[in-house]
Amino acid sequence: LQKGASSARSDDTKSLKSAIIDWLVPAGEPLIPPIARNIKIDRGFNHEITGSLLCPAGVNWKDNDVKQKLRTGEYSVSGDQWPIFLYASYKYDETDPWKGLLQSAILVKTFKHIFTSPSSVDREAKATRSGNARIHGMTSVTCASIVYAATQV
Repeated sequence: LQKGASSARSDDTKSLKSAIIDWLVPAGEPLIPPIARNIKIDRGFNHEITGSLLCPAGVNWKDNDVKQKLRTGEYSVSGDQWPIFLYASYKYDETDPWKGLLQSAILVKTFKHIFTSPSSVDREAKATRSGNARIHGMTSVTCASIVYAATQV
């Protein structure tokens, strides 16, 4: 059972590694600088766009000192600091930290990619075969499934 779960997680990671690159900028716009689809070194805090999305909510990614400290690990992100990519429109409201949480486009696309099908991300699924959710009897979105999708981003 554990081996099967690990294999599925690995398959999801591999599939999403390339797909997420396409979701970082609006369709038709180039990603600058480009990111190799099969190499992780240019991702995370090492890339301007992915770094801005991973930056903890309420922390100013535009501050070069903050960027440098995040890149070197001098600024350690704790488990209770949510990355901005989890918020709707990547906007954080300090007066209402729950507003928009777990409602970002990239999280929804990741969820659909994993649980319905990669082709359902930008349109309604019209698949000829069942998606992962149906195969596993999943009839609603759960906290665990949202967390799983978030960790895959």
